[in-house]
This record gives sequence, structure tokens and C-alpha cells, in this order.
Amino acid sequence: PTFNKDTAGLAVIKKGTDSVAVTFDKEYSSAPFINASITLGNANVAQQAALQQAVLNGDIRYVITNVTTKGFVIKLNSPASYDAPFSWTAIMAKDNGG
Repeated sequence: PTFNKDTAGLAVIKKGTDSVAVTFDKEYSSAPFINASITLGNANVAQQAALQQAVLNGDIRYVITNVTTKGFVIKLNSPASYDAPFSWTAIMAKDNGG
């Protein structure tokens, strides 16, 4: 299936910053479940190598925070030393307890 851009996307934490906010185009009726993962697919080869090494060394830690019906924030443990791309999904389930 193909979903709209409120269900999945790419968010980039820019070099020198420690977070990125994702805002949904259409508000959910209740806060959705959010999953996010660092992804290397859109980075250039040098960025991929640096990001891969940082992830494997455990230098990059992140949380998903401020989840609301309108969006969420991905926050790093420290400012990014290069652009850090994250793929994310947002799923709302009936009676999700949220």
C-alpha cells in the first residue's frame, strides 16, 4: 500500500542542531505511535561512513518526544556533527490507549 506523507517520511537533523520537528499536514484524532530510525540511504558516501561509524560506536542516541496529534520531535543527545537523516512512521490504531 501507499500511504500519505503524514504516515511516513524523512526528517533531517541538520549539522550543529540537536532536534527536528515533524508537523503533520492533517491532525490525527489522537496521538499516533511514532517510530524513527537513522537512515543512511540519502547521505553521500563520506557522510554515510561517518554516520555509520558514529551509530556503531554508540555515539548517537535519540528519543522521540513531544508526540501530539499535530506532530512530534526527534531529539539527539548532542548537536549533530553532520546532517543526520531519520526515516519515520506514524500509525494510529483504534483504541490505542494514547
